[in-house]
Amino acid sequence: MPNYTLNSERTPDGNARDNMVPDKTIDEMIGNTEDIESKVNTVDSIVDALTANLALVNADLMTSPEWYGQALEDGGYEIAGCTLPDFNGSYYAIGSLNSDFVYQNKDGAGFLWWDGVDSWIISAVNGTAGTDHFIRANASAVGAFTNEGEATGTVTGADIVDAVHLADRIGADVVAFQIDAGNEVWGSWVQIFGSDDETLLNLNSLLVTASEQEAPYMIQFGTGAAGSQVFNSEIVVNLNSGKEILSPIKMQADALVSGGILWARCLAVGMNTGTLDFYLSVN
Repeated sequence: MPNYTLNSERTPDGNARDNMVPDKTIDEMIGNTEDIESKVNTVDSIVDALTANLALVNADLMTSPEWYGQALEDGGYEIAGCTLPDFNGSYYAIGSLNSDFVYQNKDGAGFLWWDGVDSWIISAVNGTAGTDHFIRANASAVGAFTNEGEATGTVTGADIVDAVHLADRIGADVVAFQIDAGNEVWGSWVQIFGSDDETLLNLNSLLVTASEQEAPYMIQFGTGAAGSQVFNSEIVVNLNSGKEILSPIKMQADALVSGGILWARCLAVGMNTGTLDFYLSVN
């Protein structure tokens, strides 16, 4: 509010007249007109930019969700340390056996498969251990294997991490993603989308197709590089053992950047391990 000064003067007929005169001129009070127009133009530009961005976001949110699963030819394990037989190489999923994935060595001989009981096996024939093979009595194929028969070496399995392509639209060569819980703790992060997979904006829905345990499952999704995953969203589902949820579960998640790597892990409440198979929709 400007200050005013009382200014007394006489009219032509001799009467006194008092005027309240502001200490500053109008221009001084409101500033240079060109400055005001510049500021208005700046505000208009910001409003236009926000409106355009909002339109893009709304357009993306209005797109139909697309369903994804694991591409059979992508993702898997690195097997190293084999002397005889030489089963060293990169193993990628080619199908399923005993309710889990079967992996084949793309660099040479060997299959990695779950025996349906308690062990992962590396052998020359898919589904048949044979005399000379390697075995790991654990729900995870990551870690040390034991030599059987005349097999030799110090064999370990490791995740293939930061793969560029892991997920595909549901189709002939796509199966459900699978994650596994720990012993009443979170299981290991499993990469489900790679840096070259389809653009991710929002996690839309989850469709569970199988579960090992009859228990509530807590499922987390995260982004980032291996070893430094950043929590993104979490969902809880209550499952009967071996059962699927026939209706998709709607999710609320932070937006993911295009080309971002996506991970998943789970915890089966009160249980020691527990696999969970699911498909994921994004839009």
